[in-house]
Amino acid sequence: MLHLLATLLPIVTASDLFRNKGAPKVALWVAGLSVLPWMASATGHHWVTHGIFNLIVFVGLGWALSKLDNGQGLKISANALVIAIVSAAVVSELIITGFYL
Repeated sequence: MLHLLATLLPIVTASDLFRNKGAPKVALWVAGLSVLPWMASATGHHWVTHGIFNLIVFVGLGWALSKLDNGQGLKISANALVIAIVSAAVVSELIITGFYL
């Protein structure tokens, strides 16, 4: 059971840190709309490409974080986890707010 939790914690952490995907989407949209046609041509629709990118980041970070500490997974205190999640949400919101000002 502990090994399962040690494996799942990095995946859940990676998911929570990248849960607010609004900031990258807004940044790409403002930087140039030429990304959307490329994304649409890659898979037929830009949302499908977006979902594939999300899965790659989710699985990649989950796998990488689970390999830390000789395969025991990420060891992080509850306070540090809360700080990381809240910080990611605040930074994402600041990015979105900055582009709309």
